[in-house]
Amino acid sequence: MSPPSPRHALRVTVLTAEHPPAELASRWHDLAVAAENPFVLPAWYGAWVAAHPTDAPFVLVCHERGGAIAGVVPLVLRGRRLLAAGDHFADWFGPACAPADEARVAAAVIGALARTAQRWDVWQLYRCRSGGAWIDGLVRAAAGSTVKLVPHRGDDVLVSVDLDRDGPHLTTAKKRRELGRLSRRLSEHHDVATRCSTTPAQVERDLDALLRLRAARWGAGFDAGAEAFLRAFAAGLARDDLLRLWAIDVDGAPAGVLLGWRLGTRAFAYSQAFDRAHERFGIGMALLAHAVRASADEGCGRFDMLRGDEPFKASFHLSSEAVTSYRAVRRRSLARLEAEALAGARSAYRRLSPQRRERLRRALRI
Repeated sequence: MSPPSPRHALRVTVLTAEHPPAELASRWHDLAVAAENPFVLPAWYGAWVAAHPTDAPFVLVCHERGGAIAGVVPLVLRGRRLLAAGDHFADWFGPACAPADEARVAAAVIGALARTAQRWDVWQLYRCRSGGAWIDGLVRAAAGSTVKLVPHRGDDVLVSVDLDRDGPHLTTAKKRRELGRLSRRLSEHHDVATRCSTTPAQVERDLDALLRLRAARWGAGFDAGAEAFLRAFAAGLARDDLLRLWAIDVDGAPAGVLLGWRLGTRAFAYSQAFDRAHERFGIGMALLAHAVRASADEGCGRFDMLRGDEPFKASFHLSSEAVTSYRAVRRRSLARLEAEALAGARSAYRRLSPQRRERLRRALRI
């Protein structure tokens, strides 16, 4: 794909205010929905910045020649590091724009970063969809720029269920029968109900349950900032009718909760936890299977289970997509030397045999 011609190039302004103008926020929301990317919604961004006041807003707004907004790339400035709002809570990063405009937005962003180089040292560009127009456009634009993109790592995947092609069912009849048998056993001993939160009171109650169940299962909960962020984001999604917060009640109390949402034709499962006391009844899989079926009934074409290929996800017909991380740095900077040294060290480490890797980890105590 050739780079955008000057006639079709976008103009970029940088927004540093915490609260964007209402007109921009509305257009930004529509573009994020068009991209089917929840991690660049203004609700996600606003919730993160409000909960993390030391992250300064740095939003790149891309305009057509006539002034219309074609894309938004919402970043924050932490010291002299640029990164996506949400940091590791965001499963992938890309622009809020129509998919056909990703390459133009990428070129405009590289140009804007080159012009504002005095304000940042490194852009931590984590988890971009490999081989897409966005990352290809960034690499292409950076080739002729004072900004250089250095590969950081590429060892993660996004997984999803293509509901149009494969349907919402578990992969085998045997798995479906076993899940049905476990669900019937649970119902024989308890009152069981599956529901989707709709009222503010239900949302608050079920988020409380999700956080409590996560902490009980993994031994630690979110810190105060992360919890405030997730609560504010869920509340924002609920106001826009995008939240999908599923729960299984056992004897009137939430025993499993799945936090998800819907954008466009895509449904998402973001975080799930359940009561270990009911694990033998397959309650976690029952809740996930219910959410997949409900999303198909709602007309979604894809159910996105996001980052990671954990074994339980393989109970469904999955499609996978690699994500790759980069660091954008100025070519004439110490940050470039550091990024290239880290990339070289990671490449050398991956070439080691498993035995040599283990010896190196023991020597470095990592």
